[in-house]
Amino acid sequence: MASLSKFFRRRRELARFAPEMRHTESALAQACGHPVSLKPAATKGGYDEIYYALRPAGEQPTGRAHERFAVVRINSPHKTQNDPIHPHDPSVPLDAASRLEREWNAYDVLGPLGLSPSALWRSDTAIACTWLHADRVSRHLARHRDQVWNIADDAFALVTQMHEHGVVHLDLNLGNLLIDPSTQKLQVIDFEFGPSDWAQPDQQRAFDYLRLVEDFVKPRRGGDHIAQNPQRLADLLSRHVPDIAAGADLRFGAKKLSRLTSVPSVYHAVRGVFNGLPEKF
Repeated sequence: MASLSKFFRRRRELARFAPEMRHTESALAQACGHPVSLKPAATKGGYDEIYYALRPAGEQPTGRAHERFAVVRINSPHKTQNDPIHPHDPSVPLDAASRLEREWNAYDVLGPLGLSPSALWRSDTAIACTWLHADRVSRHLARHRDQVWNIADDAFALVTQMHEHGVVHLDLNLGNLLIDPSTQKLQVIDFEFGPSDWAQPDQQRAFDYLRLVEDFVKPRRGGDHIAQNPQRLADLLSRHVPDIAAGADLRFGAKKLSRLTSVPSVYHAVRGVFNGLPEKF
């Protein structure tokens, strides 16, 4: 019954948002120079509405054949921010315009490097980026937990490259990493948060690594492998984390990274890399 209620609530949300969707659909089609139809993407929520952009794939008798070519984020006037913000949070949710600006700028930098989708089009209330034939790492690891070490190695390398080009994420969980099933290449998505006023650049960078580690330790994502060999995790981090992030003041971390502190052996191994983490939590 709960799932049915959720289904109808979602239908009502999309119906209410239809005018904004149609406006974006028309503007994107005009910019692309070909027909575009927008279809809702399956998401867990967020402050914006996410759609797949489709274009005709060929002249089929039914006229139903389309191909997906972009992902479109549209600001929603019907959603409000309800995430609690605590004094020790190094990141905060951004307002509507700032979310679009931050994501566009990230894709504009990282897309040409192959580290994220590429920025395609923007308006005052929406942006479009390339659609990738990929799965979220969170789902991929739920099916392939034995790949956690290789994926962790690649993920930390991606974070280092991202930072070297001046981009931080600040909500870097495994649901915000995509993996190509054929090449195993990783890319990063969903830049919706900005830094708190007190968070320094070294703290922001360190938090990107630690936020990922916290997700990797979930048992359903291969965390049992990590719990059995925490030193291997520390060795991977040592290979990728630069001194500026490793030496950051992370006294906020024990409160913010509660899942990581719930596995003391892993926490203390990670603290061997990030010596700014408090010894006790």
